[in-house]
Amino acid sequence: MKLPPWMPRWPELTRETLTVIGGAVLAAVIISQVPSVKRFIKDAWN
Repeated sequence: MKLPPWMPRWPELTRETLTVIGGAVLAAVIISQVPSVKRFIKDAWN
């Protein structure tokens, strides 16, 4: 399948997807390990 020139190629798309998912996982781990941040997030959503 030929992609349009403005669309990133599959390796670039995969790399960016893994970067975003990795960042979300890292943020979730940090938030779960720091009680004050966890409390702040919980209070902000209520």
